[in-house]
Amino acid sequence: MVGVLSAEIDFERMMFSIKNIDVGKNGSLFVVSSNGRVIAHTYMEQLSDLNLSKSPVVEAVLNGKRGVIKGYTDELGRQVVGSYVPIWELGWGIVIQRTLTDIGTEVEQVRNTIFMALIISVLSAILVGWLMSIKKRYYPLE
Repeated sequence: MVGVLSAEIDFERMMFSIKNIDVGKNGSLFVVSSNGRVIAHTYMEQLSDLNLSKSPVVEAVLNGKRGVIKGYTDELGRQVVGSYVPIWELGWGIVIQRTLTDIGTEVEQVRNTIFMALIISVLSAILVGWLMSIKKRYYPLE
């Protein structure tokens, strides 16, 4: 007995979902078929006929792996970090890429926020200590 498995995929809905996922200012998200062809991409208009089978993240995801690869050049020539997960049932893969400059900018913002919180904490401690020392000066000696 021979069976056939079929699935209907609404590509318009999939593209709408992909375009509305926040992957940073210069990030991208894409789905590749089992042979490495781009099925859906954040920049689909530019990359519709692209085969990414030689990309390190696509090779990994099509071999059934999931994980992160740091510091490789993407299909647009940018240095990126990519995370990937296979879609077992279809033999496809999903990849999210973030540029190193985007990641660096976010790290810098977190560092600046922590630094400001540290400065505010130290100044608050100094102010409280100073106020407590002033308060003690006004108590009469008995």
